[in-house]
Amino acid sequence: MFINIPNLTVGYQVSMGRFQLMWVEELLSLILIIASIVLAILVVELPDLLHSVVALGGMSITIGALFWLLSAPYPALFQILVYAGAVIVLFIAAIMLGGGIHAKS
Repeated sequence: MFINIPNLTVGYQVSMGRFQLMWVEELLSLILIIASIVLAILVVELPDLLHSVVALGGMSITIGALFWLLSAPYPALFQILVYAGAVIVLFIAAIMLGGGIHAKS
C-alpha cells in the first residue's frame, strides 16, 4: 500500500520533483511503520512498567505521524494530544502513585 512502484514510475515521467517527493514520503511512511511495530513489541516485552508506558507514548506519536502523512490532520492531532498526551500522563501518574511497580525477574 505504501510502496507502489508503478506510481513512482508515473511520478518520474510527469516531473522529477514529484518523483523525489513521492519517494521521500513513502520512505518516511515505511520508517514510521517499522518504528510503530518495534515500539508495539517493546510495550509488551519490556520488564519495567514505566518503560512500557514510554514506548506506548512513542508508538502513539508514530501512529499520529502516519495519520498526518495520510492527509488526515484531525485524527493525527487527536492521536497525539489525547493518546500520546493525556492517556500517557494518566498512566505515568498511576504508576508513580502506585509505588512504581517493577516486574519480578
